[in-house]
Amino acid sequence: MSTHRGTVIITGGSGLIGSALALALRDRYHVVAFDNAGLPHPPPGVDTMDVDLTSESSVAGALDRVEREQGSRIESVVHLAAYYDFSGRPSPKYGELTVGGTERMLRLLRDRDVGQFVFASTSLVYGPTEPGRPQAEDAPLAPMWAYPESKAAAELVVQETRGSIPTVIVRIAAVYDEEGHSPPLANHLQRVAERWFIGRFYPGDPAHGQSFVHREDLIDALARVVDRRAQLPPDLVLNLSAETVAYGDIQHALGLLLHAEDWKTRPVPKVIARAGARFLNALPGSGHFIQPWMINIADDHIELDASRARELLDWDPRRTVRETLPAMVANFRADPETFYRVNKLTPPSRLPKPAGSPTPA
Repeated sequence: MSTHRGTVIITGGSGLIGSALALALRDRYHVVAFDNAGLPHPPPGVDTMDVDLTSESSVAGALDRVEREQGSRIESVVHLAAYYDFSGRPSPKYGELTVGGTERMLRLLRDRDVGQFVFASTSLVYGPTEPGRPQAEDAPLAPMWAYPESKAAAELVVQETRGSIPTVIVRIAAVYDEEGHSPPLANHLQRVAERWFIGRFYPGDPAHGQSFVHREDLIDALARVVDRRAQLPPDLVLNLSAETVAYGDIQHALGLLLHAEDWKTRPVPKVIARAGARFLNALPGSGHFIQPWMINIADDHIELDASRARELLDWDPRRTVRETLPAMVANFRADPETFYRVNKLTPPSRLPKPAGSPTPA
């Protein structure tokens, strides 16, 4: 039996967030990463188990193995694994993995000695608000497309299936870092860097935007959730957000950084923008990020009130999008091939050569 101070299970533990969280916790806990075979390599010093969360026998077998090897007590389960894509279309994988996997994990944990279950949700479960009117955790949920709909459904599963297990639902803002790792930000940077014609138009209010949190600040918050599990309320919801940034502000900053230019943004009617998105996506091998359904929510403003997390976790996020964009652009300039690959972008036939030197945004 392990002599470690406690066991923490992280589902999706080989992913971008899960692997970083495992590294942050491994010196204080025995961390076990549940993940599918073939995903990125786990961080050193962390046990990894090949687990299919859509399979009852796979999950049960993994939990039995944890008990045999580490003892019956599990201090915390951080459930990050989920399905998502940006097609906007429903997929059976949302039900099988995001909703069904959450139900399966909790149901099989209920009769075990578990100190905490942390469910990673999203800020997108809320409906839109207005700038300056952040939404607290008691705001009504009104998800607008398939991914946040699945997260809202899984939140309900957590409430209905938890039994006596203390739970924390964390509604996480858009995550990013200096290498991008944010589909909206990385695609935004590409449009401006390559001077796309459509990159000068926006079918919504550019003063509207969304909440963001840097990956390192998110990892800090999640680690504090685990560390403070005994002090937290047993049925808790937390917003994890550092700031809210308008689309127009990002557009302006990228124009200055990439081209030393005041990048003008012009309005375009939604009906024209939708038609343009359909045309671009119909082109062979286009792979365009912007989908017609995104046009419908271009005006949506997502702004979170994270004061509860700041108070209960003594959490002080230290990074901002505006301060990080220069480093993101510098990484893009230094190695555009890697930036395109890491962010799953389709590179142009000729890599862009932005004019001018980086300028503070």
